[in-house]
Order: sequence, then C-alpha cells, then structure tokens
Amino acid sequence: MISDQLFKAWNELSQEEKEIVIAHLDKQKTVKQMEIKTAKIKEIKHISPWTGNGATIYYHHLVMDNGDQIDIGKKTECKVGWELTYKLIGDPGQQEFTKAKSEKKPDGNFFQQKNMNSKGGQASFALAYAKDYAGFYINQGRDYTPEQVIETAGKFNQWLKSNS
Repeated sequence: MISDQLFKAWNELSQEEKEIVIAHLDKQKTVKQMEIKTAKIKEIKHISPWTGNGATIYYHHLVMDNGDQIDIGKKTECKVGWELTYKLIGDPGQQEFTKAKSEKKPDGNFFQQKNMNSKGGQASFALAYAKDYAGFYINQGRDYTPEQVIETAGKFNQWLKSNS
C-alpha cells in the first residue's frame, strides 16, 4: 500500500529533512486543516446573501454532523441534510464558525486515480513530490536548482520502483 511506502520514506529522511517538512506543515497551519472533509449539514445558523457582478453568493454558518462549525459561501442556498465536501481554511477556534472552502469530492484513492502502477504515473508522482520537496528547501531560504529537482525525482522514482 502506498501509505506504507510513504511511511517508510519518511523514516528514511534525515532529521534535518524531517524538520524542513514539519516547518512547512506548520506554516500551512495544521495537517488537519488540509484534510478534505465530507459531512452532512445538521443545522443552519445563518444565511447571508451577497450579490455582485450579476451573481449571488450565499454565505452560510453551518453546523455539520461531524461536529465542525463552518462559514462557507455557495452559489445556492444550502439545506439541512445536504452533504458538503470542504476544507477548513481558517484557524479553528478563532471564531465560532471556521472559514471553509468547497472542494471536489474525492472519487476513491488518490493514488489509484493517478495510476501509480503505470511507468508514467509513477514518474509523474515522483517528479511532483520532488518539486514539493524542493519547495521545502526554498521556503527555508536554501537554493534548489532544477537539476537537483530532477535528480531527487529520479531517487524517489527508483525508490518507488524497488518498493512497490
């Protein structure tokens, strides 16, 4: 399973590399905030329509069946019982309702959608991960050249090949 492979890869990182990843995640608030959630509307506390540029957006304060209290804008007025897929973008606990953004509902396992079994899918994943990895270094004020990104992608791709 790919999550086991990623766990093994994490364990193979040096302490410095782990700290870079953790610093990046801290900068992005928390891993929980990055999570895409799907829940049903349990209660509608408030709806405020706003019209501009010929369109109306309905801002909702919603209580979800998973316990989240979210503030979200939608093009239609939501109803109790509707299922929403969203991601928290505000700081939980700062306000009674945490700002949220609508997301597309995932259709199963992300890695299966990306066809990790194909040579090209695996290489694309490795390159994307290497790009993100470089971003961790760049955010820390370090240089990371395109050549280093490609070299890192090759290492990730090789690791995926030998561990799948």
